[in-house]
Amino acid sequence: MENVFWPTDGAPAGSYSAFVQHYESNGTDPGPCTLEVGVGGELVHRETGLVPMYENSAAFELTVGE
Repeated sequence: MENVFWPTDGAPAGSYSAFVQHYESNGTDPGPCTLEVGVGGELVHRETGLVPMYENSAAFELTVGE
């Protein structure tokens, strides 16, 4: 699991992509995952699904401050 947090004044302006990469076997293939993206303390995107081993989920695209 990985979490990325920016300082209180926010992330730098720009475009971001968030996705899940299944890189380690947990006994299931495809493996279950949850992707959550929050901005300013608010959840703006949440999805669950299955990701095959050594592959990425579909990316969630987000533009901040532009």
